Parts: sequence; structure tokens; C-alpha cells
Amino acid sequence: MIKPWLTDKYRAYLKSQAWAEFREESFRHHGKHCFYRGRYVYLEENREFCTVHFGSLEVHHLTYERIFNEVLSDVRVLCQRCHRLEHLKIDAARENNRSVRRYRNGLDTYVEKKYGYGTEPAYYEGEYNDWLDRKRSWG
Repeated sequence: MIKPWLTDKYRAYLKSQAWAEFREESFRHHGKHCFYRGRYVYLEENREFCTVHFGSLEVHHLTYERIFNEVLSDVRVLCQRCHRLEHLKIDAARENNRSVRRYRNGLDTYVEKKYGYGTEPAYYEGEYNDWLDRKRSWG
């Protein structure tokens, strides 16, 4: 999937009068303050950010389902710092999901090759993890 914010059409949209009006409407609806304001920052515990505003306020898309025709529930107002952190958190979650899929696919393949099609992979997860550890130690 192409990230909408990487397209020329999206960049042009952010410079448009339509976006400027929606952005102002978002500020009126959600308030001119960061959604996370007053909460503590402990990223390693996955707590939310923003003890104080940092940078300008920005409108963050929660979904791109209605891109170019957003509704107020599609967005939230964040300070610049929290907006960047939100995207880092989203990117980390996507990468983690990819890693989990790679792991599950590897487990399925390992069990299928060793024990045959239709064998329940969950019973052999410990064995697969031991094999992965040995494989990693090979270099």
C-alpha cells in the first residue's frame, strides 16, 4: 500500500483551501490543544505522550478511508512532537505485525516440511524456536 502522505496529490491537498477549511473546523471541534496534553511520556511502557505542547498544532489522520473527504472523527489535533511520535508508533506496529507474520509463516513452513501438511504448528513452536536460535548462531 502506498502511504497517502507520500503522494503528490496528497501534498497538493494539504496546501488547498479545502484542507485549510477542514483543518480550522477540526480545531473548532476538537479544540486548539494537543489531544495528549497533560499526560506523561513513557514510550517504553506504551503510555501516551505530551506533557506540554511542542511545536505547532497539526491535524493527524486516524484513518485514510475517506481521504480528501474526511469527517471530524477521522482526525485528531496533535502538537508537532506528538504527531511525529504517533507516526513512529504506527510504523513500529506495522513492522511488528510484519515480523509476526514472517515468524508464523516460518513456523508453518518448518512444521510442514518436517512433519507433513496438516500438522498443528503450535505443538512444535518450542522446537522451531530452538532451530531458529541454532540457525542464528551459525552466522
